[in-house]
Amino acid sequence: MNGSPLWQELVAWGVVLAAAIYLGRRWWPALASLLGLKTTAVTTKAACGQAGGACKQCGSGGTTPPRDHRITIVRRRQ
Repeated sequence: MNGSPLWQELVAWGVVLAAAIYLGRRWWPALASLLGLKTTAVTTKAACGQAGGACKQCGSGGTTPPRDHRITIVRRRQ
C-alpha cells in the first residue's frame, strides 16, 4: 500500500478547502475594489458591520470614526 490512507487525504483536502473559503471571504472585497469590480450589497453590509458602522456609505449613522490601519515608522534622530 503506497501513500497515505484515504481518510488522511480527505482531511487534508478539507483543511485546504476551508482555508481557501476563509481567505476568499476575507480578501475578496479588497481584491474586488483593486480590480474595479462591483461588490454586492451583502459584502458592503458585512464590511459596515466590521467597521462599526462608520463607513458612511450605507446610511447608518456610526458614531465612531474610521480607524487608520496604516503603519507609521518613526525614526529617531542620531
